[in-house]
Amino acid sequence: QQQQQQQQQQQQQQQQWQQQQWQLQQLQQLQQLQQTQHQELKITSAQNNITTTTDNFGISSTSSSSTSFSRPSPEMISQAMKHARYATSALNFDDIPNAVYNIQVALSFLLGGTPV
Repeated sequence: QQQQQQQQQQQQQQQQWQQQQWQLQQLQQLQQLQQTQHQELKITSAQNNITTTTDNFGISSTSSSSTSFSRPSPEMISQAMKHARYATSALNFDDIPNAVYNIQVALSFLLGGTPV
């Protein structure tokens, strides 16, 4: 009878362990799903910011050649290059909002506007 009780306890422990393993797997899957959704949200947000930025500067993908602007000064080009490097650095760290911001600033320098 004592041996039977020990077997029951072992079975209960094994069932609990299996249940915990299942819960852990569910949590890991949920975390992966949340990370994927977060990445998709960051990308969508960046795409929306880029669309807004290009609209603000009067640039369209179909008629970029019709956009007229004067050549920026060497100082403005230097500032644009600096912010383009900042944008690249931000992308290396998956910092999409900072990358978009710095690209906006670089474009504003190139197009002769005031930086955002």
